[in-house]
Amino acid sequence: MTILDELATDPATVAETAVAVPTTFDEAPVDEPGIDEAVTDLVETPLPALRTSLVVGCAAAAAAVMAGGLFEGVEGRVYPIIGALCGVATAAQASRRRSPIWVNLTIVGGIVGTGLVLLLPAGIDNLTRLAAIVSEAKGAAEVLRPPAEFLPGWRLLMGVIMASIGFAAGWVGIEYRRPALGLLIPLPAIAYAAISVPEAAKVASGIAAAVLFIVGLALLSSLNNLVDGAENAPGIGYELKRALKALPLLAVIVGLLAVAAQSDFLFPAPRFDPARDSVAPKAVPLSEVKDRVLFTVESASTGPWRIGILDVYTKNEWRLPAFAESTLERVPESGIVDPDLEAGIQATFAVADLGGAVLPGIPNTTAVIAQGPRLSYDARTGTIRLAQGQITPGLTYTVVGAAVPNEEQLRQVTQDPPRATARSLEIPAPPPEIANLLDEAPTANKWDRLDFVRRRLLTTVVAAGPGTPKPVPPERVVEMLFEEKKGSPFEVVAAQAMLARWAGVPARIGYGYDGGEEGAGGRREVRPKHGSSWLEVWFAGHGWLPVLGQPDKAQASLQPDGPTLENPDVAPSEDIAVQVYFPLRTEASSPWYAQIRRLVLFALPLLLVGGIAWVGWPAAWKAWRRSRARRTAAAGGVRDRVAQSYAEFRDRCTDLGLRNRSDSPLAFCQVLVDDREHEELAWLVTRLVWGDLRHDPSEDHALDAAELARSLTLRVAQAQPVSIRLIAAVSRLSVRHPYAPELAAAPRTVEVERAA
Repeated sequence: MTILDELATDPATVAETAVAVPTTFDEAPVDEPGIDEAVTDLVETPLPALRTSLVVGCAAAAAAVMAGGLFEGVEGRVYPIIGALCGVATAAQASRRRSPIWVNLTIVGGIVGTGLVLLLPAGIDNLTRLAAIVSEAKGAAEVLRPPAEFLPGWRLLMGVIMASIGFAAGWVGIEYRRPALGLLIPLPAIAYAAISVPEAAKVASGIAAAVLFIVGLALLSSLNNLVDGAENAPGIGYELKRALKALPLLAVIVGLLAVAAQSDFLFPAPRFDPARDSVAPKAVPLSEVKDRVLFTVESASTGPWRIGILDVYTKNEWRLPAFAESTLERVPESGIVDPDLEAGIQATFAVADLGGAVLPGIPNTTAVIAQGPRLSYDARTGTIRLAQGQITPGLTYTVVGAAVPNEEQLRQVTQDPPRATARSLEIPAPPPEIANLLDEAPTANKWDRLDFVRRRLLTTVVAAGPGTPKPVPPERVVEMLFEEKKGSPFEVVAAQAMLARWAGVPARIGYGYDGGEEGAGGRREVRPKHGSSWLEVWFAGHGWLPVLGQPDKAQASLQPDGPTLENPDVAPSEDIAVQVYFPLRTEASSPWYAQIRRLVLFALPLLLVGGIAWVGWPAAWKAWRRSRARRTAAAGGVRDRVAQSYAEFRDRCTDLGLRNRSDSPLAFCQVLVDDREHEELAWLVTRLVWGDLRHDPSEDHALDAAELARSLTLRVAQAQPVSIRLIAAVSRLSVRHPYAPELAAAPRTVEVERAA
């Protein structure tokens, strides 16, 4: 006997429903619509999953195309597109699942699996070092000028990110039946990526994204026509012919976009452009940097090896120059970047584990000789960098610099700086104490004047603290000279640059590395601990010259194991730093306490895992039981499938606290608020048990019942607070008191149903 027959023979149930249930369709009240028509009107016309996926897939692919412009090569475009389309496919598959557990597993598996599958072509061994490749990609994200190299970590990250965007668009379009809203979801990603896309790729990426959106809008219009008039909707052949006829118009639109891209119409100048604003440097403490060989250098000079400069003084701090004001030019085939200076020194660099896009060089570069990637030279900062991409180990190049003048040659310079260099004199007016010091300085030539104020600072200040960049207001220079007489290494260099500008000499701060350790073959190995900053001054005919100098005194460090760079020319300060150790009497720790602590630490994870398993097993058990019950119902026929759909709805209500297990389907309608879908489902189940549909069920009845039960289950759950839903997910009520336990008891055959 089936559960339906059991319900049919229940006297209480029959008595309760005998009056309300018509026995045949013809006996239904005249003013009420037929149940089949009501169920058909209730269920929304489903959207074609394939066409909906194509609509949102175009928008997701547009976001992938724009994001792919941030990377080098074809792979940087293809892989994000594949990831976005896989995300849409994941949404389509998840929408077909009914169990929340299987839905979540499909979503997580689809998104994470997409990233892992896209990572496989880069090497299976990458699966064992996911953290390392993601960290490597994160470091590559700090490259100032894309496109960047499409590293294995980016394959994983872009696969997961684009799959997430594609899934979000697909889920909204397919599951929530809002394809127009799904088409708009990738727009923020497109706008964000468009900011960072290099100039050379903006036009192509923008046009490709626009074309994909136009195609998506056309498919959306076709989809709306199909839903609004399903009976008279045009076929796929008609849609293809219409698309072919629209190709000339699409070509005209693409041409207009290409023409408009040459002006400021598509890419207008922003009101605020970060590239035109100077930024403060961000330094990483040496204790947080892995000790490694960054590069090796072979040269008669010991440095410094310049990486960049700080030449903007504003708001009491030294800042990096605005990137938009850099004068980047490709290094010519001859290698000469400054023909006005006479070559005097050279250095050959071999990159090891440097990273980034900026290459170390020497001051007053005149030529760069390299084989391999194209290099660019910034005439303002005097730095060398890759034209695109990130530095890879093994790159070797030679830099030629101008000869270093002696002091007598600098004393002969009387020419004022040109307008481009005059900005290196911009600084607030000096405080009265500094003005008095400048009155004491020589006025015969600029070098002696500069050397006077520098020497006064270096013989007065005591180096103390880390060299992390920080604001240095004019008052801080007064403190280092006349009051506290202490300053960090960066503050000392910044004060030298400020004193130089007050003395009338163009000055800035150079940073990079100085010195190095003697390595094999006469090469110097440069490591992060050799990082340094120094004063650079400009003299006509000689360019920017590094002026190295350290305070005569340094304060002792209270960290005996801290990294230090010994310099025999720097003497300790007269202030003595002493570490004092006080003996304290302490009680010996109990070995029993230590044993108990180890036992607790060992048992705590096991108890935690066991507790989670004990709390969460009902969710897994109910999912398995639903799966078995569906197989049983499928073997039993349409009536059992309808009963199973309704039983799942009632079990969900039981977990939410609405037990009422003895109520019939129609009686249970009085427990919840009035709802048309609930009434239609109750009538459909009742007619299949007692009414005219008992001996004439159809496949449509099973599909309608499944859709109505799914919709009701979802809406009843959404009406509850999140806390109640979480409790219901692990509730044992429906496990102990299932609404229809016979459905999941054992698989039945058609013969058993017929016999019953």
